[in-house]
Amino acid sequence: QERLKGLSTPGTTAPATTLETGARATLPWEVPGAAAPLSAPQPSYEPSVQHPAEPVVVNPHSEPGVYPGAALGELLYWNGSDWDPRPVAPVWTRVWCWIVDNILASLVFFAVSLVLIFLIAVILGVEAGSGAESAAVAIGTLCGIAGFVSYFAVSYRIWGRTPGMMLGRLDVVRIRTGLKPGLGLAYLRALVLFIAQVSGILSIIWLVITSSNARRQAPHDSAAGTVVLRR
Repeated sequence: QERLKGLSTPGTTAPATTLETGARATLPWEVPGAAAPLSAPQPSYEPSVQHPAEPVVVNPHSEPGVYPGAALGELLYWNGSDWDPRPVAPVWTRVWCWIVDNILASLVFFAVSLVLIFLIAVILGVEAGSGAESAAVAIGTLCGIAGFVSYFAVSYRIWGRTPGMMLGRLDVVRIRTGLKPGLGLAYLRALVLFIAQVSGILSIIWLVITSSNARRQAPHDSAAGTVVLRR
């Protein structure tokens, strides 16, 4: 009251303010026991930010399976309660699984070819050395090749792996979805694999290309957009 009286009395000099003296004024809410006004700084809530290295949860309540992670090459396995990494399959494991599959697929090839050639010969009464015999052999061979390719394609579609890959505990999955390929992509992958393995040079190129990239994608994997993972 004395300070206010002095300020209001004519001829009196106002005391020096905090701005003139350089001292810091005490704010009302800094007085012990005083309540902070609405204009006082309030703590702000910052939502937690997911760490980039953490996997992106894709429907954690879905069935166990393989799903994409945070990056394109990070495919993870959801076992029903936790995420487990699915490592990319080693090249040499894929090679010996491929050898086993080729033995089994070759049995399918010869079985289909010989059965069809015999049936065509019996039905048409083909004589040895005739043109019809050559046509029967050609038809049987083509159907045998179709059976060879179907051995791989149908296995990809039904089980997501061939019988040989079952021995090596390997899976073929699509990169975009983390699931086994559809029938069209399965046949595309099997057909490119067949074309690549009919020549020794292409087989060497297959090994070089597969070993030189981080996801171990072979030419038939790149064509179908798939990758082979180890369980």
